[in-house]
Amino acid sequence: MSETTLAAALAYTWQDYARQFPVPRGRVGMVMTMEKSAGYTHVRRNSSQNARVPQLVPRMLLRLMPTVRIIVLLRDPVSMVRSRFSQCQRQIAKHRSSTMRTKCGGSTDQDFETMLVGSGIAWIDEAQRPLSAGLNAQQVLAARMGGPQGLLLIEDPLEMLSLWSEEMAQAGGQSSQLLVLFTELLSTDPKGVMNSVLRHVGLENFDWPSAQRVPNSTRITYSIVRSKSVAHSYRPLTSDWSKLLRDVYTPVIRKFKAVLPCLGAPWNESDNVVESLETHSFTQKEFKLHSRLCPLQGLKAMSQLHVPSHTPMQSVALDITI
Repeated sequence: MSETTLAAALAYTWQDYARQFPVPRGRVGMVMTMEKSAGYTHVRRNSSQNARVPQLVPRMLLRLMPTVRIIVLLRDPVSMVRSRFSQCQRQIAKHRSSTMRTKCGGSTDQDFETMLVGSGIAWIDEAQRPLSAGLNAQQVLAARMGGPQGLLLIEDPLEMLSLWSEEMAQAGGQSSQLLVLFTELLSTDPKGVMNSVLRHVGLENFDWPSAQRVPNSTRITYSIVRSKSVAHSYRPLTSDWSKLLRDVYTPVIRKFKAVLPCLGAPWNESDNVVESLETHSFTQKEFKLHSRLCPLQGLKAMSQLHVPSHTPMQSVALDITI
């Protein structure tokens, strides 16, 4: 799909989309509307890449709504794997498709551990204990449920943020239009997170009333009856499997924290995983992302730079100013 083709399609569909957010004429410019969709962050899906959706969505968004405020909510990769597998199971039940079973690497929640082994990130020793395959961050992020034809276990948060910030910059947007938050903070500091959202869209802090803690969950809600956390809960993993997942995704977490230290990602790391040179070996794309989202920490990142022997010097951006 070309930008011209998409622009022509939007000329006919944009008004239909805007009608989903009705604002009285006299209130135009005084009322904020919002939409949420995780699909916009799936930048590595084959179908999305073939249609150039990851590039075109942020570009056209800024063209149609130049003052838009964008919020990206990220989640600990360890819990994200379980969530995506569970969502995949729901798609199987919804569509009753054998193809989805292949893509998910299993048809029920009981297949979760088998799926992890099939993805190549783990293996089982002679004592039937799960062990990490010892992959680096890039290899872990390439892992798929059920093998090469399956769905990605998780998206790459750095890849997504890099693409969005790059396309926004080219479209004339500012890095201040993008706010990155973390799901875990909605449990530990929900009022602080919500006030961050308000400030991001130009509003003042609000004195939020106390909410209820969802039973058997880290989440809070204003309505236990309507909470999705009550309606769905995961089968608890054994300590061995929980430890395995933390070991596997520690390289991914460390890489994220190294590139974007200013965000303060609240994701735990495993003490069992030795930090590799890859953690602080930044690509040109990662340096650009760092300079946009963490400009005040540029010198610190520069002092941590290690260039692998196989990496041409010209592929590393030495100028990390915006």
